[in-house]
Amino acid sequence: MLRCLVTLTMTIKQVVLVYL
Repeated sequence: MLRCLVTLTMTIKQVVLVYL
């Protein structure tokens, strides 16, 4: 569960970096 959350956070960070 926690691992899934970390992966999701990483993905969101990547998306944010791309849009910035």
